[in-house]
Amino acid sequence: MYLHEKNNQFRHYLKGKVEFTEPEINFSKIPEVIEVFDISLMDAIVKDHQKRSNLANNHQRILNYLGDTAGFLPLATLQADIFEKLDKLQRAFPNFAAVIDFYRKEFALTECPDQWWFAANPLLMSGPPGI
Repeated sequence: MYLHEKNNQFRHYLKGKVEFTEPEINFSKIPEVIEVFDISLMDAIVKDHQKRSNLANNHQRILNYLGDTAGFLPLATLQADIFEKLDKLQRAFPNFAAVIDFYRKEFALTECPDQWWFAANPLLMSGPPGI
């Protein structure tokens, strides 16, 4: 799971534009990152396809929004008390027990020692209002 927020120091660090000796950047506070996409591959796809193609347009949108990250985004971490918060949420909203159990299982995967990454699968809830 990753997050994206505007952070110019982080972006300059990724692009290599900042020298590592600048004192105003505390590199120990830069989070772990993961490569989400290959920016050169996305550029090639945009150039190889017609400007009106959906593929080129979608890739260009991603590049416009995330292009200055060089394809890397910081990893998001789960809070240590996530399971306690899920229990509290389930007590407050018992109708969502199935959804909360789904994410409890997804979050439990983060405790596997062999798995170094985590991505929660999206969940589509459908039905009448108030389900």
